[in-house]
Amino acid sequence: MNEAALAYWEATGYTNEDLLSFCRKYDKTQLFGLLHFVHGDLSHITISSCLAECKQGHLGAWSEFLSEMAMQHPQGSSLHGSCILWAHDGLIGEPATNAHQAPLLTFGRHCHNAESLLIPDPSFLHSAGHVQKREEIHRADEDIPWERKLNSAFWRGAASSGGAGKKARFLESSRVRLALLSKEWNSPELLDAKITKAAEGGEVTKEDFEELGLFDELVPFSTFQRYRYQIDIDGVCCAWLSCFLKLASQSAVLKVESHYEQWYFDRLVPWVHFVPVSSNLSNLRERIEWLQNHDESARAIGMASHQLMKEFTLETEQQRTGDLLLRLLACQKDR
Repeated sequence: MNEAALAYWEATGYTNEDLLSFCRKYDKTQLFGLLHFVHGDLSHITISSCLAECKQGHLGAWSEFLSEMAMQHPQGSSLHGSCILWAHDGLIGEPATNAHQAPLLTFGRHCHNAESLLIPDPSFLHSAGHVQKREEIHRADEDIPWERKLNSAFWRGAASSGGAGKKARFLESSRVRLALLSKEWNSPELLDAKITKAAEGGEVTKEDFEELGLFDELVPFSTFQRYRYQIDIDGVCCAWLSCFLKLASQSAVLKVESHYEQWYFDRLVPWVHFVPVSSNLSNLRERIEWLQNHDESARAIGMASHQLMKEFTLETEQQRTGDLLLRLLACQKDR
């Protein structure tokens, strides 16, 4: 996922002033930290004023992960230099257009952003690579094997996609449109999709979704595993934990096309690890019916993604992140 970005920074290089200039520009408006490595030690992190004031973002999990990575990596002592860790859910908006000015480590990015570098998301790190969740998924799949799963598609999630918090636009957001399709089709044997939470701080409330018949209470992930087909659809950026767990289960994932990507998405192959669905959902019904009519293929897709996700552990990602940082920090001209 990061080869193009690494090639860019290896070709152009960067300086400490490039980093400081970017930090000054977004200090009061964005959540980030400037990481300083000194011969394998994460010596300190300079956080933005915005991060210091709101005490949000995802820097804590990552500072611990990086310190551990530097100690465990065979070449960890060679880590020397600085780069920026973007502490938002993803790199979007104006900062993304300026990602060519300084190297940014981010949990999610637009697919056309060729300069920022993808790293594992905090939910993966906080859970040591989703170890406990994977065990729960394995037990649920054993309790309800493929033959006993319902032959339909299922989705539950927050109304956090673009526009979902605005009264004038919330019916246009992708997740709300998915729930509306489910209501319109009125075919639970085909699709069951509902909103479980309104966008935080938005104009649209839980009651608005209830009035439209689109709301349902939050359910445990084991409920998803009762179904053969699960839908992955982005919120504000990528659906971190939800996407990973769906792919790690033995259900087949219908993945709605998105501009946003995470660190492992280059390993996912359409029609091998998931079934692609257009971003406007125009072919969703066709894809669900295809799965229902091709049971062996559907089962194979679910098993392929299940096996692939086993390859992503905290240890493998520490190694990959160390390799990434070694190459990136070597691009700093004045380290």
